Amino acid sequence: MANLRAISHDGIKLRPGDRCVSWLPFYHDMGLVGFLLTPVATQLSVDYLRTQDFAMRPLQWLKLISKNRGTVSVAPPFGYELCQRRVNEKDLAELDLSCWRVAGIGAEPISAEQLHQFAECFRQVNFDDKTFMPCYGLAENALAVSFSDEASGLWLTKWIATSLNIRQSRRAGC
Repeated sequence: MANLRAISHDGIKLRPGDRCVSWLPFYHDMGLVGFLLTPVATQLSVDYLRTQDFAMRPLQWLKLISKNRGTVSVAPPFGYELCQRRVNEKDLAELDLSCWRVAGIGAEPISAEQLHQFAECFRQVNFDDKTFMPCYGLAENALAVSFSDEASGLWLTKWIATSLNIRQSRRAGC
């Protein structure tokens, strides 16, 4: 319960009136903790798309966000990539993603380039790349333990690996 509170109040900063949308399976902590337990504990509405349906038609996820004015949805990077690869002009005509406030990303390594491609693809349907919220989690801690700041979008810092070995951190020249 302590981590549910931390996720909802300090991480995602859920608000009254937020609406969650998820295709994540309940056997995965992102689905169970993030989109079953957290909405129940915070009394938020949540719309579910079956994981199998997402796998066959990933754009149904974005259409559900658009249609029901979802504000919070999270996926591993491959979810964003599948949507970006499969979208066509007809699909774009059916979408308005201006409602999406928190587009969380986690559960696997995050590629900034991949997410920039998603943002560029869906910018014309009002997707704001500042809604990206990379997070770090681990099942042992009941999901997420670290979030980026709300509406900060993606930012990338390169570190010199050898400096980390000697307990000093130095940014790499970019």
